[in-house]
Amino acid sequence: LRLGVLNTFALAVGFGAVTAVLWEFGEYVTFIRNSPELDTAYTDTLGDLALGLTGSTVAAFVTASFRHRL
Repeated sequence: LRLGVLNTFALAVGFGAVTAVLWEFGEYVTFIRNSPELDTAYTDTLGDLALGLTGSTVAAFVTASFRHRL
């Protein structure tokens, strides 16, 4: 399957974003729902999603840049 640079980049960012959201759902169900940390969970979730998306964007850039070597 041959993908262009933009498609490779978009798939990597999309995978990272979906994975981050699923992780946050799991974290909520497992840890946050009945915890005293519920008051700060919103800020924590936004930070986690921002860092996850940033990381997946960097990884997508690296993957798209070096995909011809793979």
